[in-house]
Amino acid sequence: MKIQLSTFEDIPAIIAIINDAKEYLASQKIDQWQNGYPNAEQVVNDIKNNESYVVVNDEDT
Repeated sequence: MKIQLSTFEDIPAIIAIINDAKEYLASQKIDQWQNGYPNAEQVVNDIKNNESYVVVNDEDT
């Protein structure tokens, strides 16, 4: 396993994880991330600014 900077190719997976987290938080009656943040635009900006990371399994590299 390694941690590396995210790329634009990672966006679909990142958004899927964020959406899963939003659904889980809502199901627990937690209002965090329920008003549009984070969103795809924020993910893109974070990648452009080298502020987004992903964990990659060694088998996937």
